[in-house]
Amino acid sequence: MYFKEPFDKEKIEKQHEELLNIFKEDLSNLSDKTFKKHIQNVDFFINEYLLNRNNANYEEVNNEVDLFFRDFFIRKCMWSSPNSIKETAARFKKFYKSMMNHDKFKKDDYKCLCDTIKDEMKSWQESCDYYDSGKPNWDPFKF
Repeated sequence: MYFKEPFDKEKIEKQHEELLNIFKEDLSNLSDKTFKKHIQNVDFFINEYLLNRNNANYEEVNNEVDLFFRDFFIRKCMWSSPNSIKETAARFKKFYKSMMNHDKFKKDDYKCLCDTIKDEMKSWQESCDYYDSGKPNWDPFKF
């Protein structure tokens, strides 16, 4: 029988910090502005959304990325727009590719993430555009 390890938030926070440091090294050739945006977006996703809201670690991205962009990002992030969804998703892909290259994320999981982003991007952007338009009865699962 399989038993999941007890959730240890402090341990996961330390793990996420180490992963962000690896990612920072991989981004060292970017401009300061681009570097900061990548780190802020990824840190927000893995620590605020995954860890603090869902008691999940960075590896559980494939269970969460669709709901993040389809609902949470659109409703809770004042800066959300169809374009910011595309930019943020690209940053997630870059982070997870970095983790894959450092053997911290499985290749199959990375492919699944990329496929989800590719398949759902238009729907996420349409949901965001619809929500931002202020139309009543917005349903994030309509599209």
